[in-house]
Amino acid sequence: MYLLESEYINTTNNDVIAIWNTQAGKNSYSTSIGHGKGQMAPYETVSNIFDHDIHTKYTSFGSSSADMISRKSGLNTGFYVTLNAGVCIITGFQFTTATNHPKRDPMMITLEGSNADNSSLTFGSSWILMYNGSTGLDINPGRGKTGSLQMLNNSRSYRSYRILAVSKRGVESGVHYSEFAFHGHSCSPGKRRRQYRFISAAFFFKLFTLDVL
Repeated sequence: MYLLESEYINTTNNDVIAIWNTQAGKNSYSTSIGHGKGQMAPYETVSNIFDHDIHTKYTSFGSSSADMISRKSGLNTGFYVTLNAGVCIITGFQFTTATNHPKRDPMMITLEGSNADNSSLTFGSSWILMYNGSTGLDINPGRGKTGSLQMLNNSRSYRSYRILAVSKRGVESGVHYSEFAFHGHSCSPGKRRRQYRFISAAFFFKLFTLDVL
């Protein structure tokens, strides 16, 4: 499928990984489920941001826990996703707020792209920084509302994208949001790296000998 104009890119049922303690250009660390350090709240997991339901959300506590209120709680958390749509040129994105706790809204993020194999996406060297700026929620749109479309000056296509929250609206436990949407164009299946099987020299020599006899 090819997108001829910049439009919403369907991310339903995409492979998405929750991460924490991660900065742009650095290695990713997977988030587990729970209410403590390095965890995301049960039933408020990262898959919720692509379910088109404002009544679900993704809440991550980062370096603190659910009962610890601080300015840094939930920062350097986020996710990376490999698009089922293929290799796409992303030109914008939008956040939708959760239905409560406005102080948990992410305010600034980094956005990176990668064409590395899935097995290499945990490595910081696999990612290229595309954006470092506002989430489009500078003016609070209200609860369960979509922020302004943030446009990117980008012409490079990637299959995977990594988003990290680097600041939030206020002092609260964690960072949360209900939905995240990519906008872009020129999606195509792309090229996957070929894998080759090598035959040992001894085995090849044996086959060659049988052929000439």
